[in-house]
Amino acid sequence: MATPGFGFSVGDFITGVSLVRKLIRALNDSAGGRAAYRQLISELLNLDEALTGVSNLELEPAQPAQKVALEQVASQCQLTIETFLDKNAKFKDTLGTVSRQLSPAPRWQINLHQVQWALCKDSAIQALRTEIRAHTATLNLLLSTIHISAVKLQNQTVNSCKDLVEKAQNQTNALAKQNHQLLVSHSELIVSISSAVDKITHRQEAQTTETSELESLVTKVMESNMRIFATVLQMQQGLSQIPAQVDRQQPVIFEDAHGRLAPFHVEFINSFAAFQAVLEARFQDVPGLKKVRNREYTMQDVASKKMLDLNRPWESIFRPGRRANMSMVFEYNEAMSSSCPGCLSGNTVVGYGANDEIRW
Repeated sequence: MATPGFGFSVGDFITGVSLVRKLIRALNDSAGGRAAYRQLISELLNLDEALTGVSNLELEPAQPAQKVALEQVASQCQLTIETFLDKNAKFKDTLGTVSRQLSPAPRWQINLHQVQWALCKDSAIQALRTEIRAHTATLNLLLSTIHISAVKLQNQTVNSCKDLVEKAQNQTNALAKQNHQLLVSHSELIVSISSAVDKITHRQEAQTTETSELESLVTKVMESNMRIFATVLQMQQGLSQIPAQVDRQQPVIFEDAHGRLAPFHVEFINSFAAFQAVLEARFQDVPGLKKVRNREYTMQDVASKKMLDLNRPWESIFRPGRRANMSMVFEYNEAMSSSCPGCLSGNTVVGYGANDEIRW
């Protein structure tokens, strides 16, 4: 192939043409350096706003380490953005405006900055995006860890509330039993008083002795009444000392596909997304995680034996005190009469009679 006789090769000529095209594109306001600069600045500002929201995220009091790590990563990412903007602050007046007419800089400076941005900033932008991707991956990992930790804390809170409720119920049952015994004793004393009154009526000569016996019985009745009053007062004090977290609505009793009971309060798990996340966490180390993630399961109300519609609003599905069972959904292809019931392989019929041999 013949080459131009100007002292450079075809490759140099093609490179020069490519450079001219880049310069023309850089000077084009709609697709050149100005548009690329403004688009990048807009993306960085949006990312900085999102990082500010992440650093101000409210976490549980028991998660101080995760909050500190989250704030540090967000601060490092924001520092990277601020450093890049400071290094390229000279482009703000020339390329940061919507049009050339609104820029305070002269036209030659605008054109120069457009060419510089198009030809010299590709590697810097690529390095910035690589560093931001690393920070973003770290943030996503921290957010996942915080979410799992929050689910575990909620489970611990539910278990603690359950223990407190059981303890309060045991105390109430013990006090009720003691009160029952006192009532039985009180009834026996009343019968004794009636018997003493009958004796007084039929034996006037022993009036003094009977009166003393009656006074003794009345004294015992008063003592019994005082003990009953003290028992009732103790019951009221015990109920008033129950922690606030126990004084909630009844929990939902949930039984998963493995028969494990997991009571939870609708104050803690208040959406189907939170319930799905807890369910996936509970199936991490047991069979069925894939079906849980694909939502191949159903729920049934134990009391009414009706299937629960998981597409309805959360408040109408799980109400306080409801007991629900979980079942996995499996597809079963029914074997045809001409196939093996074990491996579902087709059979071969030898002959044509009704009693012919069938080979599996």
